[in-house]
Amino acid sequence: MAPFTLQNRFLLRLYTWRKKWRPSPPFSLPVALRQTGRLLICFPDEPEEALTAVAVLPDLMDSLGAESALVIGAPSVGDRLRERPSSVETETVGPTDLSWTGFPRKELIRRISGYAPDVAIDLNPVLNPVIGVLCKLSGAPVRICFEGPQRDLFFNLQIVMTLDGQDVPATVPERSITNPYARLPNTLRRLAGHVS
Repeated sequence: MAPFTLQNRFLLRLYTWRKKWRPSPPFSLPVALRQTGRLLICFPDEPEEALTAVAVLPDLMDSLGAESALVIGAPSVGDRLRERPSSVETETVGPTDLSWTGFPRKELIRRISGYAPDVAIDLNPVLNPVIGVLCKLSGAPVRICFEGPQRDLFFNLQIVMTLDGQDVPATVPERSITNPYARLPNTLRRLAGHVS
C-alpha cells in the first residue's frame, strides 16, 4: 500500500477532529438495511478489483432490496458498466473533481448528496479518504465498508470477512471463497434479516 498523500493526511486529520465533536447518530441495524431504496456503491480504484466488484452489483442491490443504485469510482468504472440495468447510474471521480487540498469539490458533493442514498457501501479493500468523505457527506444514515484502520472516521458499519467460508452461499464457486465481493451480498442479507 502506498503512503497517503499530504491531501489524504489532511482529510484524515480533519475527520478525526470532526468525529470527536460530531459523532454519527445511532441507527437500528435490521430496520435501516430493510428500508434501502437508494444505494450508493463506491467501486475500488484498481481495475482488477473493480472488474471483480462489477460482477456482484446485481446481487448487492438484491441483497438489500434496493430500487436504484449510484456507482461512483474512477473513470474506468463507467466503461465496465456499459451494460448495466437502467436502475444503476454512474458517477466518475477524477483529479478534476478534487480541490488543491484533496477535498471533493462542491459540485461533486452536491451531485452525490442530491441522490439521497439510504445506504452507502465502499468496496475499496483499503481506505481511500476521498471516497470516505464522499460516503460521509452523501447523507446516508448507514455507511458500510470492509474492516480497516481509520475507517471509523467515515463509516459506521465495518464488515470483517473471515476466510473460514461461513459466509459463502452454496451458489458461489469455490475459487470465490476468499473474494470478499462475492461474499458481501450474503453477509448483508443476513444483517438485514433476509436469510433465505
